[in-house]
Amino acid sequence: MTVTLRDATIEDAPGIAAVHVEGWQTTYRGLLPDSYLDSLTVPARAEFWTRPLTTRPTGWHMLVAEKDDAIVGFACGSAEWGEPRPGCDGHVNAIYVLSELRGRGIGTQLLAALFRKLAEDGRSSISLWVLEGNAASEAFYKARGAEELMRAEKPGPEKPVPEIALGWSKPAIERVIAMRAA
Repeated sequence: MTVTLRDATIEDAPGIAAVHVEGWQTTYRGLLPDSYLDSLTVPARAEFWTRPLTTRPTGWHMLVAEKDDAIVGFACGSAEWGEPRPGCDGHVNAIYVLSELRGRGIGTQLLAALFRKLAEDGRSSISLWVLEGNAASEAFYKARGAEELMRAEKPGPEKPVPEIALGWSKPAIERVIAMRAA
């Protein structure tokens, strides 16, 4: 399967939003309330992504994966932000691939390309948060060298939700970047 990765543009907001909504609805079903997941819409998510795609905050990166001119995945990252902070200087804000294309290497390609951009910005450690119970995602990241850093309750749609911070050291980041070339 041929997938092309590139920097996202403002025109990609609807495609990114479609992947984001489908990602949440297929990944978090049973972990978050169905009523919340069913309320997610592509137009609202497209509006959400329009601001950062327009303003391009310093050190913020968004990549898309395309197959047959359609967005099938995306990843974005920046300096670490939010609370609590697990102590890394880089952060994966989001990474999603359409459910029917998971397990085909697209997520690894996106992660490696995003890590390359964050490393070029001088980031030497990278974190992300995984919803507790999201075993498939946790296993995906750990298979790519992530280690558990901490656990915390974070704001959820109706009540706080337990999340796990995973992270990569500089050597682990370099191993992930090399996976893209393999």
